Amino acid sequence: MSHYMKALAMIAAFALAAACQKQEAEQTGTTEEVAATDTETIRQGIEGLNDQFEQAIIAGDAVALTNFYADDAVVLAPNMPRAGGRDAITTFWTDMINEGGAPATATLTTDQVIVPESGEIAVEIGTYTVGGTAPDGTTWEDTGKYMATWKNVNGEWKMIADTWNSDTTPPGMEGASTAEKMHAPAGTTEAGETN
Repeated sequence: MSHYMKALAMIAAFALAAACQKQEAEQTGTTEEVAATDTETIRQGIEGLNDQFEQAIIAGDAVALTNFYADDAVVLAPNMPRAGGRDAITTFWTDMINEGGAPATATLTTDQVIVPESGEIAVEIGTYTVGGTAPDGTTWEDTGKYMATWKNVNGEWKMIADTWNSDTTPPGMEGASTAEKMHAPAGTTEAGETN
C-alpha cells in the first residue's frame, strides 16, 4: 500500500471516529448547543429561592434559613466573625433573630446573575431592604447590597458563600468623608473612640 493510500485510510478512520463521537455526544446531550447554560432559567430559580428566603427571615426561622446553604457554606456578615458550616450558620441566624427580632419586611432584589459556562455555580449580586421593630420598641430599616455564590448541589441551588453590607452610615460617622467611613475601625463609637 502506497503512502498516499495509507494517508487516505488514516483520514477516513479519523473522520469515522469523529462522526461516532459526535453522534454519541448528541445522544448524551453533551454537544455545545445542548450544554449551553440557560442563565435566565437559573436567574428565575434563584429569584424564587430569594422569595422563600424573605419569608423565612420574616418568620424568624433559623433552620429554614440554614436550609438555603450547602453543608460547607460560609456566611460573611458585616462586623461579625465568619460562620462556616451548617451548625455555625444556624447559630448565626438564631442569634441574629434573638438579638434583633425577625424583620417585619424583607425584600431581596436580584440585580445580576453571572453564570460560568459549566452552569454549576452562579454569582448573584443584588440589593436588599429589611425593616421591623427592635426589642426595645423602636422601628428600624436598613438597605444595602449583597453577593451570594450559589452552587448546584444534586439538582438544587444552595448558597456556598453569602455576604452583604449596609448602605447606611455607621453611627457617629454621619459627617465623615467617604474615605473616613471606609477606614473607620470596627466598633467606633459616636465620639470616634474605639470600644
